[in-house]
Amino acid sequence: MNKRRISIIGAVVVLIAAVVVVGLAIKKDREYVDLVQVTNFDECVKAGYDVMESDPRQCRTKDGQTFTEEKPEPSPEPTDEAPSTEHASEQGVVVSVDSPLEGDTVSSPLQITGSVPGSWSFEASFGIEILDENGTKIADGFATLEGDWMTEDMVPFSASIDFDAPPTDTGTLVLQKANPSDEGSGADEVHIAIRFK
Repeated sequence: MNKRRISIIGAVVVLIAAVVVVGLAIKKDREYVDLVQVTNFDECVKAGYDVMESDPRQCRTKDGQTFTEEKPEPSPEPTDEAPSTEHASEQGVVVSVDSPLEGDTVSSPLQITGSVPGSWSFEASFGIEILDENGTKIADGFATLEGDWMTEDMVPFSASIDFDAPPTDTGTLVLQKANPSDEGSGADEVHIAIRFK
C-alpha cells in the first residue's frame, strides 16, 4: 500500500514539475515577444502576434499597434505596342527621339536621331549629355539639325557621341535646348532612360 501511495505521489510531483517548466517557458516566450521591437508587418508576424485574414492581411501587437502587409505592385502586362518616341520636356515642349528609345541598351558611339522644334536649337544645334545612374556626366556633345532651324516646326536632328561605359548599368540621355543667353527661363531638357552594355 505504501509503495502504491509513493508511486502516486511521485507521479503527481513529476506532473506538477512539468506544468511549472512549461509555464515558465511560455512566460519567457511572452517576455521575449514583449522585448522585440516591431516596426512592420513581417516583424510582427515573426514575433508571434496574431494575423488577421483581411485583404491585405494585418498583424496586431499586444499594445494595439497594427501593421498592414505590403503587397508588391503587379508587373505591367506585356504589350505589343512600340515604345513612344515622343517625350515632353520640362517646359512641356514635345520632342521626338527615334533612337535610342526609352530603356534601350546603348554602346559607344551612341547614335541619336529624332526631331525637335527648330526653336530648340541655336544655329542649328543643341546640347546632349550622357549621365550615369548617379547623375554624373560621362560624355557630352551636340546634335545638328538637318534643315531650316529658324522655325517652330519639327526639324530632324542627328548626333553621335563617344563615351566610356560607366560602372552603373543604367543612365540618362539628356537633350538640352540651346540657351545662348544662359537665362534660366530659356533652359529646357528632355530626359530619356537608357541602359549600358
